[in-house]
Amino acid sequence: MNNTCVSSILLPICLGMVFCAPACSPRQEKQNQAGAVSAVRFTDVTRGSGFEFSGQGKCIAMADVDRDGDLDIYQALVYAPNRLLRNEGEMQFTDITVSSGAGNSFDTHAAVFVDSDGDNYLELFVTNNPEIASIGRGNIHQPNSFYYISDEIAFIDKADSLGLAGARLNYSAGVTMADYDLDGDLDIFVAEGGYFSGPDCANSLYRNNGDGTFTDVASRAGVADTGNGYCCSFCDWDLDGDPDLFVGNLNSTNRPVSRLFYRNNGDGTFTGVTEELGLGSSGFCVSCFWGDIDNDGDPDLYLGNSGGADYTGFSNNMLYLNNGDGTFTDIAARAGVDSDRSTRGVTMGDVNGDGWLDIYISNSMGEAQFYLNNGHLTFREAAEAAGCNVYYGHGVSLGDLDGDCDLDLTVGNWRRIRAASPGWWKLFRNDTPGGRCLKVRITGKGPMRSAVGSKVYLYPAGSRDKNKLIGFREVTAGNGTFPGNPLEQHFGLPGDGPYDVVAILPTSGRELTAEGVRPGEVVELVEQ
Repeated sequence: MNNTCVSSILLPICLGMVFCAPACSPRQEKQNQAGAVSAVRFTDVTRGSGFEFSGQGKCIAMADVDRDGDLDIYQALVYAPNRLLRNEGEMQFTDITVSSGAGNSFDTHAAVFVDSDGDNYLELFVTNNPEIASIGRGNIHQPNSFYYISDEIAFIDKADSLGLAGARLNYSAGVTMADYDLDGDLDIFVAEGGYFSGPDCANSLYRNNGDGTFTDVASRAGVADTGNGYCCSFCDWDLDGDPDLFVGNLNSTNRPVSRLFYRNNGDGTFTGVTEELGLGSSGFCVSCFWGDIDNDGDPDLYLGNSGGADYTGFSNNMLYLNNGDGTFTDIAARAGVDSDRSTRGVTMGDVNGDGWLDIYISNSMGEAQFYLNNGHLTFREAAEAAGCNVYYGHGVSLGDLDGDCDLDLTVGNWRRIRAASPGWWKLFRNDTPGGRCLKVRITGKGPMRSAVGSKVYLYPAGSRDKNKLIGFREVTAGNGTFPGNPLEQHFGLPGDGPYDVVAILPTSGRELTAEGVRPGEVVELVEQ
């Protein structure tokens, strides 16, 4: 049974004209749209916004915490309490950390918002991992936090009672969530270790027991690797209906595998297929992000690589193109995105609204890089021209913070406070003219209310032809280590439409549709 969305109009956006000769094939027509809109333009609105902060931190998560219709921001810091910023509109934010109790004082590495119990209130899972200075001060015991958020925006940490606090010597890094066993509730994977390895740093897979508690079943499931886990993400890369898993490790050059691909067997276990895919290699895999960069209906994977603590073992970034048969090909070099600047954060989004996913990365050995998608499996770097250049950034995220339907950008900082030129966290408003876009919000039932794992397809109205596919997204909760993009899905559009939106829910496989959608709309798809 199909369900039709409720659609509401947001602020209108400027529309441009794009033409294609009649002889173009559907694929050529889509590619010709790339870059047809005006050049990307970001404006730094950090000063006076309430977002500004100077100090070290890992990631930025976006979510509508107070349920007022706009995205709030959670800044995950180290050596200082985390910050919760309430969105007041017009790119203005109020710090409500103290009143909400959201100021986790440990060295946070990742933060994910999700409604895991279906009560229409978000929960926040925060992973902690002591940094070097904290270890030197003896501040070693840093458990994870799992916050329930009340109607009064009060954060209540229940990680210990739920079984999510981690080991006593906790080295939790990346976190990702999905219903890996297809039993109708969200499970949690945590990459453990970072620069540490051994039995005490085994990765964790917390299976949801269905009563609000969790049990670590990583060993039983075959994903309890004990070596330097850092970034991770669930994603159904083979499109067989269950979430597969990628884990990136911070490994020295004498360890053969730093990228771990696990295929979901559909029975609660996983099979490591890294060597089978020919993707095993050494290096330091800091961040990852899944996204369909060629609009062919399957997810591709971008990896941000770095060097070790001793600045050895560098490797260039990778872009694994999904071949559609369960295998991948690294096209980073020929696509122009094989950065060697020691990448920290990675995120994707259609920033200029031309229908193609762009890539933004922050680096610790140079300026950030912003890759605009040309639509032909190539990209062009545009950070300086777009006005979003940041030196030694860290976590990055994209989301519509001002409600105008385009993607704004936030970038964290990793320069020390005592550095000669300490870095500031940056807030960039997207002022790009001429793009078209729409947003899709999906609401599932019960513990799957956040609809994590849903696949969202955008077609020209009246078509389900894959060759005419406008875009594909998978709803993720924890896509990598540091990106904190919201659960709502954003699509750039190549024309005025109309368009059809088709969403396939996880677990049940039910289909929700919205037909005749126009640019500037917010599509609400609700499972009945």
